[in-house]
Amino acid sequence: MRQITTKLLLVCLLFAAVVVSASSASAQQVRIVHIDVGQGDSTLIVGPTRTLLYDGGLTGSGTKIRSVLNSLGITSIDYFVAGHYHADHIGGIDELINGGIPVNLASYDRGGTYSSQTFTDYVNAVGAKRTTIALNQVIDLGGGCTLTCLAVDGRTNRGTVTPSGENDRSIALVLRFGTFDYFIASDMTGGGTTGGVTTADVESLVAPDVGDVDVLHAGHHGSLTSTNQTLVNTLKPQQAVISCGDGNTYGHPTQTVLDRLAAAPTMDTIWQTELGAGGTSAKVKVGGDITFLTGGSTYSVTISSTGQTFNYSTDGVTGGGGGGTQGPTVVINEVAWAGSAANSLDEWIELYNNSGSAVSLTGWRIVDDAGAQIYNLSGSIAANGYYLIERSSTATSVAGDITVSGMSLANAGDSLELQNSAGARVDIVNSSGGAWYAGTTTGYYTMERINPATSGDSASNWRSNNGVTRNGTNSGGGAINGTPRAKNSATP
Repeated sequence: MRQITTKLLLVCLLFAAVVVSASSASAQQVRIVHIDVGQGDSTLIVGPTRTLLYDGGLTGSGTKIRSVLNSLGITSIDYFVAGHYHADHIGGIDELINGGIPVNLASYDRGGTYSSQTFTDYVNAVGAKRTTIALNQVIDLGGGCTLTCLAVDGRTNRGTVTPSGENDRSIALVLRFGTFDYFIASDMTGGGTTGGVTTADVESLVAPDVGDVDVLHAGHHGSLTSTNQTLVNTLKPQQAVISCGDGNTYGHPTQTVLDRLAAAPTMDTIWQTELGAGGTSAKVKVGGDITFLTGGSTYSVTISSTGQTFNYSTDGVTGGGGGGTQGPTVVINEVAWAGSAANSLDEWIELYNNSGSAVSLTGWRIVDDAGAQIYNLSGSIAANGYYLIERSSTATSVAGDITVSGMSLANAGDSLELQNSAGARVDIVNSSGGAWYAGTTTGYYTMERINPATSGDSASNWRSNNGVTRNGTNSGGGAINGTPRAKNSATP
């Protein structure tokens, strides 16, 4: 009897372990549902541990949004983001909240006020949860899934526009989860002209900080005012999503925008919630509710109109690296992998902040050679500033930010991956782990990044220090053939 009981107990424990394991694996997914709300916009993002609703559709959309939430067993949302204050983007949120779906943590918007009954209804519904989002603010949905605000109220890390209309003030968010990247920006403008009025070009300012993405949620329902050529060229999307309504009076989506997206070399499919009343393209699939589901390296697209599912792999690039035209905000900028003439252990790594705002590095780390060594960071890096990581405090005469005694950079070459506090890749250098792109043991010249705003995983973007432009001394008092905490000799 004891033997039978023991076996039964072991079987139960094994079954429980399998269930827990399956639940854990299931939790590490991100679901993005582009809800068909007609000529409006509403996107539900279900992270591993938290939920976010971006925009709330036009008035009357509350019932449809609630039905999507109910189908997923969601009874509340953690965050709401009002992309901007037009009625087709916030019209249904008061209906949703007043209908019993509360916002748990925060309702983010651009701040300020707007003259409309829809705006008043929105403010009254969210109440004390209303919060002004900050540029570069990170919203954590758990499990390594983050959304970062890269534009709000006309402000970006690359400059500020004077808004001429509400669309110029839209909030731009980039979602990163593993190597899956997604960009959404409500009705953000790209300098296009409509009705004889030229809009502000916010898209071209924000594009470099977004970099390469897998999915672009095209702005303003495919209007001429959004999705400009610079944005498409920089983001290199595999997929685009357009939320639009049949029979709309605006001609959305426009033929110009559809042609621009379809001509992108990386574009696979343009997914539309409805056919709309504008242009057509062979790359368009009309899907009703359009759901992306990703585990971070692959993703699927399911359309409610037919129930079909299409499977894809991410392009393996995040934050604009790997051939994207622009790189991430903070990058690995210089590597003294050979040490110095005084001591081969005078190793150091320099980071550079491309943005105009300070970035906290607490919880960030550099993963060396796929985890052979991990260098944990702390503190912050100033706007357009440098951050110096040294193997020892005497490696350079320049003030370092952190000393990592376990640093060990192989002369034969290592891969270096910069990860943020959520464990998501921010930048990567020499992903193959082969020979270093530049630098030498003869003369101990450092490896310098030429352009910190473009890919670090390309040998063509690195060069050895020129031995003329230098900064500081090594542990033996000799000049460093490198530029710790200063502009690289290789940078124009």
